[in-house]
Amino acid sequence: MRLFPFEDDSRAETPYADCVVIFLGLGDPDEGSIDHAYSIWRESNVPPTTTLIIGRLDALTAFHSQRIGSNGRLRGLDRLYGHQGTSNVILGGFDFTGIVRTIVPDQTKSEDITRIFNDIARSFSDQQCEEGDVIIPAPPGTYFDKQSLRLSSHFIRAEALLHSTSCIELLALRLLT
Repeated sequence: MRLFPFEDDSRAETPYADCVVIFLGLGDPDEGSIDHAYSIWRESNVPPTTTLIIGRLDALTAFHSQRIGSNGRLRGLDRLYGHQGTSNVILGGFDFTGIVRTIVPDQTKSEDITRIFNDIARSFSDQQCEEGDVIIPAPPGTYFDKQSLRLSSHFIRAEALLHSTSCIELLALRLLT
C-alpha cells in the first residue's frame, strides 16, 4: 500500500483536484490497514477533501458491496470522511487491461478515471525523481561512462524508484494504458 498526495489545478471542478491517493496495487483491501496508514499519513499532512483508493477491480467491488453503509459511506473508514463527514472517499478499480473505473452501487454510472490515474502515476514518479536519488547529476565538468561507451551528464538509478512492490505495480499499471 502506498499513500501520496495528488494536486492538479486543471481539475479544479472535480474531486480529483486535490486528493490523497491510497494505492493498494494487487493487495486485498483491508479497512484496518487503510485506516491505520491514513492516520499515520495524517500526522504530518493536512488531509484534502478527497481520498482516492485504487486497487484491483474485483477486490474493491467486493469490498464496496460488503462495507457500504446505508448512509453511502464505507464502514470502518470513518476517519477518511473527516470530522464533519464532508470529505469524499472514491474507490477506483483496475483490471488487467489497464482501465481504471470508479466503483459505485450502480455500475452503469461508473466513471472512467484512467486519464486521472495516468496523471497520478506521472506525478508520483516526478515527485520521486525530485525528492529521491533517482536521477543523479555528474559533478561539474565530468560525465558518466555508459555501457554503450557514450557519456552522460546524469545517471538514472531505477532501483531507487522501484523500491517496493506497490511502486512497481503502480508504474506497471501505468504502462498498460
